[in-house]
Amino acid sequence: MGIKVEALNHFSELKRDQLLRMWLESQVTVLPSEVQLQKLWREVALARVDANPQIELSGGVVRRFRGYLYWIAKQADVTSWTHALILEEPLALPDDLGILSLKSGRSGDSTMTLECAKLTGTLSVTFNPEGLSAHPHGRSGSRKLKKLFQEYQVPSWQRRRTPILMMNGIVVAVGNLFVDKDFYGSDCELVWDK
Repeated sequence: MGIKVEALNHFSELKRDQLLRMWLESQVTVLPSEVQLQKLWREVALARVDANPQIELSGGVVRRFRGYLYWIAKQADVTSWTHALILEEPLALPDDLGILSLKSGRSGDSTMTLECAKLTGTLSVTFNPEGLSAHPHGRSGSRKLKKLFQEYQVPSWQRRRTPILMMNGIVVAVGNLFVDKDFYGSDCELVWDK
């Protein structure tokens, strides 16, 4: 859960530091020093709007996204992980990122539905969006995944931790965000159970 930067602006430096410590108390193993708190405020909270600031503390980092500070515990790098995905066989994702399943049929009003007949190649899951493009169903034009993640307001630290379903080097679907227009249908459902 994040803490709103604008709300902290209304307090004195002393009170703000107390509030930041209280927020971090249940998340870090060692509370930050006064110097670290000042650096957190100046370099992360007050960084340019278009910046991607962060400060490393004991056990993780504090990052800012859309006007909020977030505590992110240390995470393994999963960008080189790749694995086959088979219809009706749940796939355990690395680093406690959940289970990804491709199921025949459809449950409820999910937008993560595909046309099974179009899935003719080998399906695989990756976390590396580098250089990949997709054309989400219901939108005009293809875009780089980097831009799509920004448009879908996915925080930068989650972009390389969101599973990407691929078939023969082509993006089929991304996490719980979208299905590519070329694979969209109604007889299969991609489910990411986090």
